Amino acid sequence: MRRSAFEQCGFGGALRAACIFSMLLGRMAFAETADPANPATPATQNPPAAPGEKPLPQYKHPYKDGLYSTIVAMISIGAPEIEKQKTFKLEVPGFKKDIKVKAILQDKPAPLVVVLVGVDGKSDTPLGRLFPWWLQDAGFNVLTFDSTFRPAFMENARTGVTGNMNDECVQIAKIVEQFLKIEDVKKRVTKIGITGYSMGGTQALILSKMAAEKKLNFELSGAVAFSPLIKLKSSAELLDDMYARDRNKFTMIDMGKTFMTHEPVAPGAKIPFEPEFMRAGIGFIVREEFTDIVDRNDTAFRLKLLPEEEKLQPGENRRAYAEVDWGFTKFM
Repeated sequence: MRRSAFEQCGFGGALRAACIFSMLLGRMAFAETADPANPATPATQNPPAAPGEKPLPQYKHPYKDGLYSTIVAMISIGAPEIEKQKTFKLEVPGFKKDIKVKAILQDKPAPLVVVLVGVDGKSDTPLGRLFPWWLQDAGFNVLTFDSTFRPAFMENARTGVTGNMNDECVQIAKIVEQFLKIEDVKKRVTKIGITGYSMGGTQALILSKMAAEKKLNFELSGAVAFSPLIKLKSSAELLDDMYARDRNKFTMIDMGKTFMTHEPVAPGAKIPFEPEFMRAGIGFIVREEFTDIVDRNDTAFRLKLLPEEEKLQPGENRRAYAEVDWGFTKFM
């Protein structure tokens, strides 16, 4: 029986699975700009191929409803365990302890693609395995690791509060550098490229700029960004608005039961959910993600933005304050 990405990642407290959020903004932006007269047409046409290059195949997305497209991504996108993917521990200068990364090495020399996941994404979720699955099947070496937005990365890298994109890209470059020093890796990597989606796409663009400015200690042959966040504040405001408008209209149990058992409808068929129900689910997921990020950053750096434990009233907790008072916009 097929298990959805929701079921593999869990729901409730585990509903915070980053495999959902990391596709969110790109899916919504794509679907909202598609041709209303034809739900299956792509939102944009690929640019003409350069002389001597093959044109990219046109991508057709089956849904024009951005909210529903996001829900479908939650329950259907992902890849199984990758047999060839191995875990490596890297000693990165400045890090508190070794960092775990996941890599796929081909049997013969090949390019290496560094895959950067979305906000709070993990490399071992169904979505986190998707790009590595495709790339290893196409013959590439692949390196990936958890998002720099995850509290565990912040606590290990010790470079300050989560969200300093430029500095976090410096840390990403250091991780790649250390991986390339492994003898077995040296023999198998012919050149290096970077790809990322959502926030990882933004980081891919920043690293590409760093390469152009000669700020990387390795040669970057190319970078591809999928649905990068360009206007971070606008994206944050959109997501916070979903939570504020509709989250309290539905229970977590109602949303879990509905979404976990849903099978995507055929292209062109009637969407089975009301917009407010879908906004509530998306808003809840995102707010849960940032609740943990705010709480952990406040504790690690003693920011005192949340009430101290000893000053809480019976029945109160810091996470509740973080959820109510701190959204994506305020955090950024």
